Amino acid sequence: MSNHTIDETAYSSLSRIVRENNWSVEETTQFLRGEFSNASRPNKALDPMRLYPHLDLVVQIAKVGIDVTWRGGPHPRRPPSKNHGSCRRYLRAVTRRLREGQDSGHYMVVDADILKQWPEGVCSPLGAVEKKDVDPAEEVRTIHDLSYPKNDSVNVAFVTDSVPKVRYKSVIVVAR
Repeated sequence: MSNHTIDETAYSSLSRIVRENNWSVEETTQFLRGEFSNASRPNKALDPMRLYPHLDLVVQIAKVGIDVTWRGGPHPRRPPSKNHGSCRRYLRAVTRRLREGQDSGHYMVVDADILKQWPEGVCSPLGAVEKKDVDPAEEVRTIHDLSYPKNDSVNVAFVTDSVPKVRYKSVIVVAR
């Protein structure tokens, strides 16, 4: 099977399962992660014995996720917004990236009609950016445009103060 095509068997099978069980996005995600009511942690490899100063917060997030606060919106748009021109221009490479995400379990690919079952779903345009020293016909960086449309986007609606602040140390500091 070509890695420049979406796995049709996988997405049509998943779509059929979602339709037949009338699953929500959350229920579908739990199914794909192999989560059950008696073992719901998405990260089963998390070691709660480590002496990490924020261990309780990390374990809590792994168990139940983060309760994010949203301002009014974004509003689901039907039909979804069109993708950016860069997505069409590099369609082969974008499709390859989507297939990689589908195969790795990072992207949940379903039939478009599933959006009727998931009315809360917000579709953002997809774009592509060339990578340095790589043929863009083969490989690009995909961009999920969460800032579109300007006053009704995922980014505008998301209240950043509702989630823990993440601070990273430079690789140079960590390597010392």
